[in-house]
Amino acid sequence: MKILILGGSGGCGLEVVHQAVARGYQVTAVVREETPFKAPDDVKVVRGSVLNRELLESAVKGKDAVISCLGLNRKNKLNPWSQITSPKDLTSQTVSNLVSILKPEIKLAVISAAGVGESFSNTNPVLKFLIRNSSLGPAYNDLERMEEELSESKLDWYAVRPVTLTDFRSKPVIETNSYGLFDMISRASVACFLLDLVAGNTKPKTNTPLIKD
Repeated sequence: MKILILGGSGGCGLEVVHQAVARGYQVTAVVREETPFKAPDDVKVVRGSVLNRELLESAVKGKDAVISCLGLNRKNKLNPWSQITSPKDLTSQTVSNLVSILKPEIKLAVISAAGVGESFSNTNPVLKFLIRNSSLGPAYNDLERMEEELSESKLDWYAVRPVTLTDFRSKPVIETNSYGLFDMISRASVACFLLDLVAGNTKPKTNTPLIKD
């Protein structure tokens, strides 16, 4: 399988890159010019902005699948009130470009978040407060728009909604209907799930599976 990974230098993105290589896939990763990134052997690295439509159009040629691990960054990742440093339409604009570029036979899997869309109603009240009142709000708004773009497209797509991300050891992924205060999932588990989706090894109940491990 020939696969394009967007956001390959991030926590989940790096896991996807390494796991895809371990599966024997041909991997291309798009990484920003200024981001330090040491790619595994045989990974093609494309430097530039994912918001550059021409770059995306060139990068997707000949690919069987695209996985996006993009998300809005903050100055302090541990502080939900920290200033956002990414364009506030990063994921939605990237997906908007992909919708206009990708052929229907190319599979697309993107990372969204637990609490997006209808899953917000089954989210813990403390987490709801953070989503509504912190810098998480603009990020969630962007993910909402991203999912809307996908739902209106004719692509073969999934928007995966992981609960709180950790670096703990990977465990079997569980689809769930709620987002609890202490629910967690490892980035390695998310990466495995994304790769299984585009490989056709797993079939979630919906296009927007809420997952934990």
